[in-house]
Amino acid sequence: MTNRIRVLTGPRVKQAEGLKKNIDDVILGLLCLLLALVAALILVLYGLQRRELRSIGQLSEQLLASRGRALPVRLGLDSDKGKSAA
Repeated sequence: MTNRIRVLTGPRVKQAEGLKKNIDDVILGLLCLLLALVAALILVLYGLQRRELRSIGQLSEQLLASRGRALPVRLGLDSDKGKSAA
């Protein structure tokens, strides 16, 4: 058994370089796709957060209207009873 070192020359070298470039392009494409998915997820989460904040604002306005006066500026928790104290 003899160990032979095979040197790629000519078209085989170009083919090997082309495969490496193709693999690099595939990896770059997948990274771009992953980045786009992360950006889309962040935008969706931001939109959901804005919608929830808008709902909380509307609920707050309804509470103020039903009480007929302004709520206290700061609400604290009564640690003994677990109810909110004004």
